Amino acid sequence: MLQIDMSKKLALLVLLLAMLPACAIQPEAVPAEAAPCPDASNYSELQEWLAMENRTSRLDTEQVVSELIRLGRPEGSTEVYLFGLLNQQLGTPSNWRQARNAFRQVKQDDQLTAEQRRIAAILEGYNISRLDSDKYRRDLIRDQKRLVSELRTREQEIELLQQKIQAITDLEASMSTRKEQ
Repeated sequence: MLQIDMSKKLALLVLLLAMLPACAIQPEAVPAEAAPCPDASNYSELQEWLAMENRTSRLDTEQVVSELIRLGRPEGSTEVYLFGLLNQQLGTPSNWRQARNAFRQVKQDDQLTAEQRRIAAILEGYNISRLDSDKYRRDLIRDQKRLVSELRTREQEIELLQQKIQAITDLEASMSTRKEQ
């Protein structure tokens, strides 16, 4: 019988474990022509749009308004996209609606890359959520005003009832005093 000391067993085990991945079944390599090669121009257009978003997000309100005036009526998807970016920078629901509509228009342009349409869809959703949040906030403010008004009305009713109760109590006390005399 072969006797192998412990260190040789350990070395053999390490060697076998190191060779194990090489014995595993390797997946077939996908031929180069089957894997789609993304068009470099798609990425440059996408980078241009991302840079445009980055630039507009740094503008203050006066600069945004100035850019909107300079832009005028947007023509073409890139200008409509810029129009949407500029409008979403302004803090009013009407501007957010214009941004949402601009991004919706861009999202439907089949001439753009899928990535550009996805960015437009994300920004459309962002502006929709801003509009929804604003509507929710306005609804809460309206409800709060209504509840405050109802509270004041109830407080006045309570005060009036307390006055009536006091008047009745005083009347009963007065009647009780007369009966005793």
